[in-house]
Amino acid sequence: MGTNCLLQGLQCGQNYTAHTIGTNLKCNSSSSNVVTFTTAPCPPTNIEAYRDCDANHALIVWQNHRPTGLYTATIEDRSGARLNCTSNTLNNCKITSLPCGKRYSVAVSYDDGVCTSTSTPIQMDSVPCGPEDVRASVACVTGELTVTWNMSVPAENYTTTISRGMGNPLHCNSTETNCTTGDLLCGSSYTVVVFSVTGTCFSMPSTEVTVQSLPCPPTNVSAVHTCAPHPVPVSWVASDSAKYYTAVAVSAGGHRSECMTNTTSCGLPGLRCGEVYSIGVSGADDNCTGQLSDTVSLNTEPCPPSNVSSHLICRANMAFVWWAPSVNAASYALTATSNGHTMNCSSSSPNCTLSNLLCGEAYDIMVTATDGTCVSNYSAPYRQDKVPCAPLNITTNLLCGTNDVMVRWRLSAVPLNYSVTAMLLPGNISSATCDTHQANCTLSGLQCGQTYNVSVKASSGSCTGPCSPPQTVQTAPCPPQSLTAVTDCGTDSLLASWNASSGATSYSTTVTGPNGFSKTCSSSSLTCSVSGLQCASQYNVAVTSEDGYCSSSPTQTALTTGCVYLFLHIFL
Repeated sequence: MGTNCLLQGLQCGQNYTAHTIGTNLKCNSSSSNVVTFTTAPCPPTNIEAYRDCDANHALIVWQNHRPTGLYTATIEDRSGARLNCTSNTLNNCKITSLPCGKRYSVAVSYDDGVCTSTSTPIQMDSVPCGPEDVRASVACVTGELTVTWNMSVPAENYTTTISRGMGNPLHCNSTETNCTTGDLLCGSSYTVVVFSVTGTCFSMPSTEVTVQSLPCPPTNVSAVHTCAPHPVPVSWVASDSAKYYTAVAVSAGGHRSECMTNTTSCGLPGLRCGEVYSIGVSGADDNCTGQLSDTVSLNTEPCPPSNVSSHLICRANMAFVWWAPSVNAASYALTATSNGHTMNCSSSSPNCTLSNLLCGEAYDIMVTATDGTCVSNYSAPYRQDKVPCAPLNITTNLLCGTNDVMVRWRLSAVPLNYSVTAMLLPGNISSATCDTHQANCTLSGLQCGQTYNVSVKASSGSCTGPCSPPQTVQTAPCPPQSLTAVTDCGTDSLLASWNASSGATSYSTTVTGPNGFSKTCSSSSLTCSVSGLQCASQYNVAVTSEDGYCSSSPTQTALTTGCVYLFLHIFL
């Protein structure tokens, strides 16, 4: 058996007395001298570690503090690196300049000069590491700010602070290594810092970066109405942070025109006629183009009128002209030209009437539109049909035997249709017509012994021109009526008589009989006497009416002459 033994289960920090007794298992010796000893001091208890995020130090606090001896607080990370602090007067000590992003095991030991006791360890996180490689960019389309960063040691959360030096800063919270926010004021410079957050502890701020928000839209945009082909001047008041400007005009039909400048005005080229444009301006810096300004509206000059057409009012030498309306037009001006002859008319509506057209002339009609400032180009020429002129060189030739009238005139250089009319005087009643495309026409069915006005008019399509000056035609006289013939037995003659004939100025009487007998007498009266007749013979009497140009068909009758018997008385 040995001369020592190990006592276990003693309580820490207690004073103990000890003595030994020898034994042979039957008898015990008397007790040895008593010795006194104290067990090792108790380790500190209720260890607490307080992290001061702003000052980046840890305050280690414990209980069971003794007024003598040395306390040592030790923190150890997972790699085995240690930091410590000591205290012999207070129940706490402070460890400064902690490395960021570490998880520490914290323990406190007490040394009374003889023994050292160590507490049960607790866990503590150091200040989170700040974000690295922070970058900030503004989206040109939306104006949103996106911030990204890298982390060597991940944190629970991240807070981004965006400040422009005045007003309340913007904050963006994220659990990822990026964050996006809007609500940036245009034309402003922002500073961006990012903090890592673990629990309630914020890291030291990241390196500060600067970002520029989108340029503000220009203000007081104005556009001046000008006439093509000149560009439309646009001006505005400069916006903050913009280096360049783009003016944009978009029509209701989708046409787009732009001009760019580094000043506060430019000219929009190539705007289309007859459009309503919405015009705005945006500012740009070296990275982005800002939002479009408030827009202004601009009406461009009217386009040339289209679909010009007309309707001739031929008998009045007039034409009613119309066309499709032009957008933005306030009024229209029409010009009609033909071989140096020019006619004009104007209207606030899309139609106009041309008067006093020259016959036989083809007019080229063109129309312009105006908005009161600008005048459009001419419309495409529209060729106006001619108003046919009255035919010239009218001649008439009466065919005496039939009372037909052959009418002739000078043929037009262009194909036309002609209509000839004979009007009976004095009532101007249409008695006969004929139609042709030639230079002559024959009027038939005229009454004998009448006076007619004969005129000719030309037509083309639906347009009929004026009548030529009338030509007076006297038809052949009518045959005499109620013809009678009586003989005068004493003179061997006959006396023919009749009623007056229309159109006759004189009459011719012809008597024919046996043995080739034929005698004629002319008279302006209604009787005529023929002598030298034989008795007891048959004679034919024919009377015609005459007017100095034509003779009518004869009116005839027959008679037989008688004999005069002489009785000779012989006296014996």
